[in-house]
Amino acid sequence: MGSPKKFDTRAFISISMFIFIVTLAATGLVIEILDTIEDMNITIPSYLPFVASFVTTTHVLSGILLAGFTVVHMIKNHRVLRNYLKMKSSEINKEAILSLFWVVFLAISSGLIAFIWD
Repeated sequence: MGSPKKFDTRAFISISMFIFIVTLAATGLVIEILDTIEDMNITIPSYLPFVASFVTTTHVLSGILLAGFTVVHMIKNHRVLRNYLKMKSSEINKEAILSLFWVVFLAISSGLIAFIWD
């Protein structure tokens, strides 16, 4: 018999991050639906405030855990990330520029949506 397989921390972190992202998307959608129901001034079941509190708490905890796991993921993959960011001669790394573009785009669009929404 072979030795038992060693626990793969990098795989665990990556899978956990995926689960947190899916959880954030699902709970965010449920929160929006519950807010819409509340705004419609319709009679709600007595258990709905508990559901809203549970979903919001799950959403917040998933976001905090995702942030923490992201830091650990970056630490575990620092060599790979460093290679992606390295510039070859005078050529600018296209992947790094595109990633930076997406971060700036998401920040600006989130700010605009928040400004328009309120």
